[in-house]
Parts: sequence; C-alpha cells; structure tokens
Amino acid sequence: MWDFRPIDPASFRAPARKVTRVFLHCTDSDADTAEYRGAALAATVNEWHLANGWAGIGYHFIVDKAGVVVTGRPLELTPAAQLGEVPLVAPAMVHMGNVATIAISTHGSKVFTPEGLAGTHALLAAIDAAYRAAGAPVTFHGHCEIDPRPCPVYPYRQVHGIDAAGNLGGHFAPAKPLEVKPPADAWPKLPIIDAAHPLPGAGPRDLSEGCHGDDVAALQRKLGIAPVDGWFGRQTFGAVHDWQASHGIGADGIVGPVTRKALGL
Repeated sequence: MWDFRPIDPASFRAPARKVTRVFLHCTDSDADTAEYRGAALAATVNEWHLANGWAGIGYHFIVDKAGVVVTGRPLELTPAAQLGEVPLVAPAMVHMGNVATIAISTHGSKVFTPEGLAGTHALLAAIDAAYRAAGAPVTFHGHCEIDPRPCPVYPYRQVHGIDAAGNLGGHFAPAKPLEVKPPADAWPKLPIIDAAHPLPGAGPRDLSEGCHGDDVAALQRKLGIAPVDGWFGRQTFGAVHDWQASHGIGADGIVGPVTRKALGL
C-alpha cells in the first residue's frame, strides 16, 4: 500500500524522473465526512481509481477542503490521471498526458473552499520554486486542456495566477467559498508534446505505471502476465521489477530502452 499522509507543501522535493508540466484536477465530489478528510481522502480516491482499472490513485497529491495536502501516488511513478484524447491530440501521443508530469487534485465538485484552494496554491508555489531553483521551470495546466471534460471545474488560472503559457504568478484570489458553473470550452487545448517524443512515431515510449495500450499488452505477453489487459498496473510493475533484478538490470519497474532491448520488444 502506498503511503497516504499529510505533508507541509514546503517539504516538496522534485522526483528524479523528468517533469515538465503539473496538471490540476478536482475530485468531482463535495462530500466532507471523515472519509473525505486528510489521509482518508487519498485512501477513498485510491479505491475509486482501483475500481476504474487504474493501479491505485492517479494523483501524486490531493488537497482536502480544510487545505490539508496529502500524498497519493509516489512521485517517481507517472500519474494515471490524465490521458490525452483523440482528436485533441494525435493518436500516437494519447498517452503523453501522463509523461513528465505531476498530478494534483483539489477536493470539490461545485464548491471549493478557500482553505482547499489555498492549500493547493501553496503546493503549486512550492513545486514552482523547486524547479526554478533547479533551473528547469515547469508549467501548470488544467486536465481540461487535454481532455473534453471540465476538470478542474473552478477557474484555476484566475485563482492561481497562471498565465496563458502555464507560468505560475504570485497572485492568489479567493477568500470565500467558490461556487462554480464552468462554461463550455473554458480553456484552450494544450498540444501534448514532450521532448523525449517530439513527433508521433518517433520511437517507442517508456512504459511505467499508468500506461495502457498495445505495447503494454505485448510486454505482459512477453513476461507471461495474465490476464493480458494492456494496463500497466501493480502486477505488471512487480513483474518488470523482478525480471530486471534477475537479469542484472537496474530494477526500477520501468521499461526503458535497456529493458526493452533485453526483453526483445
């Protein structure tokens, strides 16, 4: 089980994997009972995402209505929270909404508390500061920029001072509960381009938790995993990790060029 725990946003440390973008989400629920607070909220969302067929919670962080920031999916793993959709992105790049990203969800559906939004903003500011200090600034985007669904439904750019290019400003807005009715097509769509795969067909992608597709199914067949469902979940991660360890390859559970070549994929 992953470690779901409250953290101080200022404690954020960048993962070793490359990150270029941070995506904002909302939970699509306004429930505020005990199971929707603190670490229990992450555990609840984890159950939702397992039921979705994902390998557990898709977000790296989740913020409850009291503004408590809680850890979710480990930062070294790609999220399973945002996949680009055809026709918004080229078919070969559908998976890339998850590449080189961090996923954050604010708890809410129609009502967002000032505390929840302030907690989210504190986390964004900490992430922004960490990557700027490392000389590799990241940009901030809404899930709706790569997906037809209005997520997050609150006006995240105005609230967090995010400009059209995705840069985080110093402005933070609400001091009272924010009730939202999102307009259709509220945000422009973001091309899903990553430096590691600049063009469709440029080469096979690295496979890690959260990926799905024919290439994952081929990997599962190669490793003898059943059922072959095309989803890179915990079972596939464990099988890759163990195979790497038994073949003298760095056991990180990720199928990159070295592992792919050794497997004959």
